[in-house]
Amino acid sequence: PSPNHAHLSAMAALVEGAAAAAAVKARGFAGILSSESAGVMAVMRQNSKWALVAPGYGYGDDEAPDDPLLEEFKAVRRRLFGWHDWDCVAPGAYLAPFLQVIRSVETSGPITG
Repeated sequence: PSPNHAHLSAMAALVEGAAAAAAVKARGFAGILSSESAGVMAVMRQNSKWALVAPGYGYGDDEAPDDPLLEEFKAVRRRLFGWHDWDCVAPGAYLAPFLQVIRSVETSGPITG
């Protein structure tokens, strides 16, 4: 192989390594935010205001309407693992539900923890 071919191969390996590292970083961020979102939603649902409607009260499991605060967390969790370049994602896109919970007059100390 020519020196240019070796140089190009080395550069390709670096690019692939950087892409793999970015993918691991993206999965890590998504996993952390997904876990934190699930934790906040679980604490919220312990409060009677956000408790799930029991089956048999007119709603199926997937049909029960949720509070807008819970819907925000659900929407972010659906998008999390689709974001691959976190440097291009505006922080407000994933922090908004957390900030809304903090600002809400309906949430208590245990929820904002």
